[in-house]
Amino acid sequence: QSLAMGDGFALIGASSQDASPINSGAVFSFTKTAGGYVETDVVTPSDPIFRGTFGLSIDLDGDTAIIGRPNGTPTTTPVPGAAYIFQRNGDEWVQTAKLQASDATNLDLFGARVAISGNLAAVSTFGRSEGKVYVFQRDNGVWHEISQLVSGESFNSDQFGIDVELNGNLLAVGARLDDEGGRDVGAVYLYTVPEPRTVSMFILG
Repeated sequence: QSLAMGDGFALIGASSQDASPINSGAVFSFTKTAGGYVETDVVTPSDPIFRGTFGLSIDLDGDTAIIGRPNGTPTTTPVPGAAYIFQRNGDEWVQTAKLQASDATNLDLFGARVAISGNLAAVSTFGRSEGKVYVFQRDNGVWHEISQLVSGESFNSDQFGIDVELNGNLLAVGARLDDEGGRDVGAVYLYTVPEPRTVSMFILG
């Protein structure tokens, strides 16, 4: 479902994996050896839930990973999505944080796409009236939500947040069906973080 490559290792998501409970999802870690890549760990969150789809999205920065879990139906009541921070320790991955939106709601699909760079992380959600991207910052080892981004022109059908990417302080957010340049032409919004200011928008032809 998702894939991220590091220096001598790889993370591969299986969001429908029955890691317990059913469809809770898992991420498989592989380490490069002289004979090829071998499985060395199965990564799951501290609170796996039924149909959580953990591993639907993954991003890496060095030995730090962020993994999305956008869905969840533990009983008959859906729960808000989440994203988890893991730190690589040898061949094992240790969870160090769980990120959720300050205005989390059921079925918000928070964690559908994730990105991380240094002390910044971005998490998008599709389950709202318009797409939204949340920016988190790590301060003394603790992650805090610092901003929420919308395009200002976005509708649910624009798919703002369909993909996110962080490189240092530059955040790119895709809106695959954005109408700014024409019906469903699409656009990419660029922001500087942690104090987001739109610096430009690229129309995808």
